[in-house]
Amino acid sequence: MSTTRLCDLEQDILAQHGEIRARMRGLVCQAIRSPSAWQRRGMEILLLRFIAIFEAHLAFEERELAPLLRGVDSWGDVRESELLAEHRDQRRLVEDVGALVDEPGDGTGEALASAVKALCSHLIEDMIHEEAALVELVRIEAYGHTDQMTG
Repeated sequence: MSTTRLCDLEQDILAQHGEIRARMRGLVCQAIRSPSAWQRRGMEILLLRFIAIFEAHLAFEERELAPLLRGVDSWGDVRESELLAEHRDQRRLVEDVGALVDEPGDGTGEALASAVKALCSHLIEDMIHEEAALVELVRIEAYGHTDQMTG
């Protein structure tokens, strides 16, 4: 039986989110520079590295967070299903943008840059939502209740 608690896991997730945000800042900085073939290649490299880190993060949450969600309260199974559905959506978005690396495009990287900026914006929104939900889950775990309406 695992003794890991959400409050312990929260710190790991927030640290990973910090690294993901830092990598996205680098991606966006590369994407907003004036496009050139050389800068496109730099963006491609940063994107591929980001994808590997992001996938490892999703796998971590599925391995560590998902099982804890099941036991938090009576909504645990729903929370786990929502987490896995969100991860499927995120993987699809990341894969779609990653696939642009293999497309020749216009040589300047404008399409890739636009897709990278949109992806990062979307993922930032997801992380903000996830972090707020995580705070609430830690509270539920610690105190056994929440102020949230149930119906």
